[in-house]
Amino acid sequence: MQKRILLIASFILCSQFLVAQINATTATGKEVILNENGTWEYVKETETQSQAQISEDCSNFIKKVTSKKNGYQSLVSKETLVVSDDGGHTGFGIEAFTDLRANAFVINVKAVGAGDCVNEDTINILFRDGTTIELKNDEGLNCKAKYTIYFGGSFGRQKEKEDLATKEIKTMRANTSRGSLERDFTPEQSKQLMKTISCLTTY
Repeated sequence: MQKRILLIASFILCSQFLVAQINATTATGKEVILNENGTWEYVKETETQSQAQISEDCSNFIKKVTSKKNGYQSLVSKETLVVSDDGGHTGFGIEAFTDLRANAFVINVKAVGAGDCVNEDTINILFRDGTTIELKNDEGLNCKAKYTIYFGGSFGRQKEKEDLATKEIKTMRANTSRGSLERDFTPEQSKQLMKTISCLTTY
């Protein structure tokens, strides 16, 4: 009889110990620890986990806009990515957008420092894995130092689009009739552009 009582008491003590701290998830998705005394605390996230959650949220990289002229909706990059080593005086300004109605994806690159007038010139990209792609300017002649590259439809470039969405850029070079402009991307800039394009093409 004593052994039986002792066994039951031990079981109760073990049960209390096991439930002394319970992990739970709030309605907003935050993980918390429920303590035996009724208090609770957030589960501490590592910096890596926190960054991973942010990076998976496409609202940090793209936004939806509606044209006041025709009411068409587009997804656009939330901010212009500036790749420069002199505070933005020369370098690249990169924006991307997609037309949900036409199912087209477009990258605009402003290349400051290699001559303003651009014709059917090219953008060359070196990825960190050593592979490269060449993208021809679809904008045509302009004197705004602007390169516009279309993806999808009659323009194709499906492979190039996938590369841009899944590979980190190391170096970008814009070629013009007056020379070329080349800049290296930081790892953070590479990831920002890659995530922006991924979000735009899979939203």
